[in-house]
Amino acid sequence: MVHNEYVFDPYPLTVTIQRFELKHAISLESYVKLAKAFGYSEEIMQLLAQPNIPQSASICVVAPCGLSSIFLGLPLFTGRTALIFQNRFATSALFCNFAEKSAIMEVNIDQTKWYDRIWAAFIFFTRLPFWRLHQPPKACYATMVEHWPLTGWLTGGVMAATLYLSCVLAAHPVYPVAVVLAIVARLFLTGALHEDGLADFLDGFGGGGNDRQRILDIMKDSHIGTYGVLGLGCYLLLLFCTLNWITPEVAALTIFAADPYSKMLASELIIMMPYARKEEEAKSRTVYRKISAKAAVSLAFQGFLPLALLIFLTDVSWEVLIFIPAIVMYFLYLLIWRKLRGYTGDCCGAVCLLVELTFYIVACLQNPQLTFHF
Repeated sequence: MVHNEYVFDPYPLTVTIQRFELKHAISLESYVKLAKAFGYSEEIMQLLAQPNIPQSASICVVAPCGLSSIFLGLPLFTGRTALIFQNRFATSALFCNFAEKSAIMEVNIDQTKWYDRIWAAFIFFTRLPFWRLHQPPKACYATMVEHWPLTGWLTGGVMAATLYLSCVLAAHPVYPVAVVLAIVARLFLTGALHEDGLADFLDGFGGGGNDRQRILDIMKDSHIGTYGVLGLGCYLLLLFCTLNWITPEVAALTIFAADPYSKMLASELIIMMPYARKEEEAKSRTVYRKISAKAAVSLAFQGFLPLALLIFLTDVSWEVLIFIPAIVMYFLYLLIWRKLRGYTGDCCGAVCLLVELTFYIVACLQNPQLTFHF
């Protein structure tokens, strides 16, 4: 295959464009961290962080002749060798020989810790100062949606605890006030991130007609319009009414289940369609990477485990509770695909809240009761 690459040459330290051909690759059983071994990993990481290099670009780091044999025990090459990053968010690289134009092996260069991607999700999706404790690499923010439902364990848990404790600890509990406090607690915890996405989504799809570019432009505008105000008001009113109808204990369990489940379903947009904008046009300057099969299994676990708790402790009809929000998500996907042919962050936030609201409405209509008392 032929690549058009960004080449990083430490002799001297410059970035250039070069074309070359790779013919085959052989996987290594034990991976080697070449960037550190070469002694200029810091310069490489600075290069990968440069905003002017496209996300899809490959990066080639040129090393002197024979350096491969020192660190990898390979036969001495004639000509120069190179370490190739398939893209700047990649977890593997190809070690090749320019003289023979053949790839020799695949090397793992991922230096992130297992918790970095999870930490990035909590930093982005909440307003708690997690960044003061640890700052994960920038590349981890491209995978944060894979742990989005896990952040729902926190935001949904805080919202559920606020509602329940407001009823239990108050001398004269007023349930509607407890519901309002629970909603406000989550708004503060998330910085109204998803509500902002919902308002932009409604403004764009309401005022943009069938003009794709106009919809995207409206959604990117920081000002809120008529559709956003009315839609957000209706959403909050319906949210208040549905939670107010359910008993406090069941409402707390429902909140804790609905938050991660809705985020799990909304994350499916990234699997089902591409990003609608160019990377440099993204509001957050971050484009989520495609979700792998392993990440999809992790998403399912994060989304279904709290839901299993609700099903186990109440007499709710789980079939309806699972499938009706999923159907709503599918129709929203069809709408987004027809209008934009791709997703945006605002679309993900809007789908999350609308699916969650559907979950609450279904639970409200069933009016479930506890089957297990503490």
